[in-house]
Amino acid sequence: MDSVLTAIHLKVPKILNFPMVSAVHVGAHWIFLASNLKQRVLYVYDPMGQETSYHRKLLKNWKGFWRHHSPSSSHKWKIVSSPHENQEDGNNCGILVLKFAEFYLKQNESFCPSNTVSFSHTTKACMLYRAEFGNLLLQVTGKSSLSVYVSVV
Repeated sequence: MDSVLTAIHLKVPKILNFPMVSAVHVGAHWIFLASNLKQRVLYVYDPMGQETSYHRKLLKNWKGFWRHHSPSSSHKWKIVSSPHENQEDGNNCGILVLKFAEFYLKQNESFCPSNTVSFSHTTKACMLYRAEFGNLLLQVTGKSSLSVYVSVV
């Protein structure tokens, strides 16, 4: 095992005490995955509304991860999703995943998957989200300008 993998392996137990969130690239599509370690729940958000098509594979991989890192924690996980609008096109899954990450993280421990996602999934709204995230990137990097590519179909 090389030094990078050794460092990661040694840090995994410490990292696992924090909620994990991730954008997951599946084929030509992005979905969001988050975990609540206390409740042993995986949250899945697919802007296209096809969450259930990922459940089996995600749960299998997640349990495999836990079998390797903490065998006693590898069972009794469940996957849940929140009701939401579906994206209108095939171009905005990435920005909607970022928007859902923001939605999820702002709720912190109070996130409840039975609540409906409260932001718009329209193509017009996604253009605004791109501008918002572009401005956020400018703020955190201290840059004065940023080129943002917006595809219009």
